[in-house]
Amino acid sequence: MGRSPKPVGRWLGQLEPRARALLLESRRLAAIQAAIAGPLGPAAAHCRVGCVRDGTLILYTDSPAWAARLRYCAPAVLARLHTGGEPTVAQVRVKVRPAATETPTQRATLSERAAQILLDASNGLPPALGDALRRLARRAPRSR
Repeated sequence: MGRSPKPVGRWLGQLEPRARALLLESRRLAAIQAAIAGPLGPAAAHCRVGCVRDGTLILYTDSPAWAARLRYCAPAVLARLHTGGEPTVAQVRVKVRPAATETPTQRATLSERAAQILLDASNGLPPALGDALRRLARRAPRSR
């Protein structure tokens, strides 16, 4: 029988002190994210904890409208953090970082000239490669 899998957190913690510190900080930020969800209400879905730096909690949101709402909720967030074991956080700063959007992929088009070059090149090649080039050449738009 094989050994049972170990949690990654345990493995990282044994790796080296820097990895352990990184793991502890990520857990701390995840706990802050969970703790502030209540005071933020619906804004929590648009908010991500960035870091705590010099007593300032940095929150990221995806739009200026949500940033205004988060700034309005800052006193309640601080109160929740202070009662929840994060007394080092003295202020909240909100930054807008739009969510990454997928850019629509543009399908490349093949010119008639390129299609003709592919057809010419397909002659005399091994059958599989020649067939592939001819199939590719057929994708070129036909002129009318």
